[in-house]
Amino acid sequence: MSLFNNRRVEEDLEKIRRANTNPIDIEKEDIVKEEEKKNVKIRLKELTFKDYIAMVIAVFSIVIPYLLIFIGLLALFAYIFYLIYLR
Repeated sequence: MSLFNNRRVEEDLEKIRRANTNPIDIEKEDIVKEEEKKNVKIRLKELTFKDYIAMVIAVFSIVIPYLLIFIGLLALFAYIFYLIYLR
């Protein structure tokens, strides 16, 4: 993550570009963006149960290693605590 808010810079650049563009071209771009939004909505409706299962598995494949590392660190801390204070 950078120190600067790149999204804000991109938004400002887009505003400047739109202010200096022909209004007809802007309308065409808006029409294209609306069509893309409709296509995305249609694709989201086409997702099946298997697609959702695949997404859940993908999330688990990212989260589980961190969870196992965390549990391992807790077990190591408990073992060290046991060796130092409970003997």
